[in-house]
Amino acid sequence: MLTWRRVVMGLMVLALGGCGGQTATAVTDLAAARSRWRASGSANYHLTLATYCFCPDRERIVVTVRNGVLSTANWETSGTPVPAGQLSLALTIEGLFAKLEDAYQRHAATVTVTYNAADGHPEHIAIDYDLQMADEEIGYGVSSFARD
Repeated sequence: MLTWRRVVMGLMVLALGGCGGQTATAVTDLAAARSRWRASGSANYHLTLATYCFCPDRERIVVTVRNGVLSTANWETSGTPVPAGQLSLALTIEGLFAKLEDAYQRHAATVTVTYNAADGHPEHIAIDYDLQMADEEIGYGVSSFARD
């Protein structure tokens, strides 16, 4: 059965192109983007994070970071805080970089990513760890990013 999540993940992979698997270029691009991000001095910002996966419905999370540390995480629709047991879903920009690094270290079959041209933060990520396995793919989308 074709679900909207499968459609979104497929479209992300097709639209994003870019880095596939662990290549020297992909790892170099990650390091360069992370360096641009850190040089931008973006210790205070907020964003809306979407997670695309074959898992229970995931609502978008509004993430606020102060001094480089997660300050608040609220469900986008209700505005209520994300429960403490689910805060691992509220990724910061550094958390997104860590997800990419982990995917490369684990030799994911396909990694596609687009980085913001100005400051290097990841805007869209799609990871497929095993082409032969169904439903383990995961993706992230950053929207409404703004420095505070």
